[in-house]
Amino acid sequence: MGMLIGIIVVGLLYQVFFTIKNRKRFPWHHPGAVASFFILLPILLACMNLSVLQSGEWDKKTYAFLSLIVGITVICSVVIGTGVMAPRPVERTRPVAMRWRVCVFNALGVACVGVYLTMNFVQAGHVIPAVDPHGADAIHADFMPFLRAFGGFLPQVGLISLILYFMGGRRLQLLLALACLLIPLTRLARADMFYSIIMWLVAISVCVEIGAIRAFRWSRWCSMAIGLAIVVYAMVVIGDMRYSKYGEYDVSYARAIGWNGPESLNFVGAYYYGYLSLSYENLDLFIRSVEGGVTMGRGSLDWLLSGFLRLNWFYPDYSGEIAYQSMFTPVSGGANVPTGFVAYYYDFGYIGGAFPHLIYTLAFFWLYRWRNRDPAYIFIFANYCALFGMMSFMPVLMHPNGLFNCICGFALIGWLFAGNRHPPAFAEFETTSTRVSRY
Repeated sequence: MGMLIGIIVVGLLYQVFFTIKNRKRFPWHHPGAVASFFILLPILLACMNLSVLQSGEWDKKTYAFLSLIVGITVICSVVIGTGVMAPRPVERTRPVAMRWRVCVFNALGVACVGVYLTMNFVQAGHVIPAVDPHGADAIHADFMPFLRAFGGFLPQVGLISLILYFMGGRRLQLLLALACLLIPLTRLARADMFYSIIMWLVAISVCVEIGAIRAFRWSRWCSMAIGLAIVVYAMVVIGDMRYSKYGEYDVSYARAIGWNGPESLNFVGAYYYGYLSLSYENLDLFIRSVEGGVTMGRGSLDWLLSGFLRLNWFYPDYSGEIAYQSMFTPVSGGANVPTGFVAYYYDFGYIGGAFPHLIYTLAFFWLYRWRNRDPAYIFIFANYCALFGMMSFMPVLMHPNGLFNCICGFALIGWLFAGNRHPPAFAEFETTSTRVSRY
């Protein structure tokens, strides 16, 4: 444990120093900052045993595996992250999307929203299933087979619409983006909303760095902060409602996970700890119960094998999604996922499992290096940040629809802006308006 905690503390201290030193260059979306908040800090808190459900010491293989994961993350942040902090020297002209292509995209966005609401009505009998909480709870993560792609692509549509708005679009794009952000709440689905929030924050941060929204005044930043706080509060309230069966039982999520941290953090801190930190307790239980090095890449490359190659279509017996949760007994019904790193362990063991993490981390820094190239790279970098950050929760980075939707959205936004770059450059945006020209 000592070595693991030492590596984490060194990584967090370095990231704090790095952020303060480069604060004028807006480093909040740096891969090291994302990894610190979503991976390093949750592991450190998990080592503090802030839940009565934790057993105490982890297995030696768990410490070794997590030490390699954390070590790779910290080394990449120190060695590679510092070198790619400076914007890549590319032709930084302000892209403008063709109007007819934007109209096609808006039609696609409206279609996605319409299909989502139609699925709500077909599956729950209500356009807004939240009016019947028990019905919404039953379908919150379940989509109709042939329309699943539209429902899963909604966060990407919202992000593209938000980027279009920042690149000179009309307020219609902002309305479409907000609709895509909030509609998952109609079926009380928080995962898509949480995923969208991470992408939005990263995209806004990158746009501030390149000067696309330099005109944001403190009033707008305060409005965004208040809006974010309201959304987070709503997600926490929904979580408590679902866990108490909408008032049928006198129980909260903090009590369900045995939270024994500061009482002032019972509301939000318990969710951060339960969804991220306690997942590492489940990872330890998985490592104790299941031998690693079994599937040899099937879980780590599921986005390729099932997402792009669609082997499950041609081989009915092939199933890319491995039911990790059925292989062990989780610490609690309210915290039952063994992180996304379980796929690495099950594929290659506690030593070899560090290799796929190295590949995905290098890809993260490579995308960061190209983040300011054009809007398509802003889009794919924001998506990857969300997928990488949620690895402390579930293996979303390797999920068939994760990178598949990400790359499809990359192609779509690339098509929107293809061959239409016009001045002024990002660094020459007017300071009186965030939308210099409208398509």
